[in-house]
Amino acid sequence: MNLGKMIAIINQNHDGAIVNVEKETNNLNIDVRIKYLAKHIDETYSLMKYKIINFIKIEFKFDDKTEYEEIDVVKKMGLIIYSAEVGKERSLLIKVRSTENNYGKIHIWLDEQNDIKIYDQTDSEIEYDRFIRLCKKEPVKIPNSVKAE
Repeated sequence: MNLGKMIAIINQNHDGAIVNVEKETNNLNIDVRIKYLAKHIDETYSLMKYKIINFIKIEFKFDDKTEYEEIDVVKKMGLIIYSAEVGKERSLLIKVRSTENNYGKIHIWLDEQNDIKIYDQTDSEIEYDRFIRLCKKEPVKIPNSVKAE
């Protein structure tokens, strides 16, 4: 999948809270509590799940710090997604804020053969085209600087 589509997927999670991040060999699982999007699949759902395939490394830092934090910090903080964009050196850059309104960045460096899989709360895979149709039921404003390729 191209990086532009990956960014478009993450941007649909604007204001969603990251509730879990798990490394799994070369994959990264991210669970986002985002009821307004998940409810389009089932009214009782509140989570969307994403698997980033073939990531190299992930780092997080608050804007006011120079050092990067361990990814386990992200799990505990309930960071809220603001937007995603292309980062440096073929990375996915996800801008986030904490509940205390501290802003930060999650950098995910990607292998050339990267992809992202989308799942609902029950781990049923959702194809990209279906996901986009679901998002159009209640569109999310994506910042002008971020467009799918």
